[in-house]
Amino acid sequence: MGREITLFCPFPFNIYYMKWTESEIEFLKENYPSIGPKKISISLNRTVDSVNLKLKSLNLRGKINKRNKSIDFELTDINHLYIMGILWADGYVHETKNRIELSINSDDFNEISWLFNTEYWSIYTRERDNRKSQTTVGIYNIDISNRFRVTYNYTDKSKLSPNFIKKIDKEILCYFIRGFFDGDGCFYVSADNKQKQCYLAGSYDQNWDWIEELFNDIGVEYSIKRKVQNEKSKYSIVYIKKKSISTFGNYIYKDFLNDNIGLKRKYNKFLNCI
Repeated sequence: MGREITLFCPFPFNIYYMKWTESEIEFLKENYPSIGPKKISISLNRTVDSVNLKLKSLNLRGKINKRNKSIDFELTDINHLYIMGILWADGYVHETKNRIELSINSDDFNEISWLFNTEYWSIYTRERDNRKSQTTVGIYNIDISNRFRVTYNYTDKSKLSPNFIKKIDKEILCYFIRGFFDGDGCFYVSADNKQKQCYLAGSYDQNWDWIEELFNDIGVEYSIKRKVQNEKSKYSIVYIKKKSISTFGNYIYKDFLNDNIGLKRKYNKFLNCI
């Protein structure tokens, strides 16, 4: 009979291979920029190797120092204005934590990925069975988060107007609106090409004062409707009247073929509408 051999494992087998829960993943994303893999491993009772593997799978590894990178988000930069617009539509700014994120369809993100400088933004893509892949782009920086919370009021964006747009030169305000439309707007053309619509959608309590002011300024006719399907499904919609679709589209897509900022599929839908 051979000699019995005892193998030593420096960590519990189940800790290394244990499936990550959604709450653990959220904790990892929120905290790794500030405390790093080692402290994350202690907090989650996992190994550093396990944490690093998960960071790698989320395409986050090696980006910890981005918490110290600051970007101004200048109101004179058309790229920044577009990003701020799409963040006003679909972005998430945590009320207390240093976290700004945007999650969108990966195909859409690939069109605008060049706008998100990876020196500042962390980017990861999630693949799930029977679902389209989703890309999340985020900044985890104290100064930037405070600016979006306090100066720009992004945590209350469903109830407040983006008053900072009053500081934007009217010649380039269209880039903020373009970004917002790419997030919460839609051009629709029926299969028989007879029905054509353009609208913006938001929460039931969405503040549309700034949109009304803009539309009155550029000569776009519209109507606003608030709908309640049930307690969990309440929303508001700004319908742009058919005769004003061309005016609105020409406004937001000014110089689009040269700057290439935004989703081309929506631009093509606009061309089908006119």
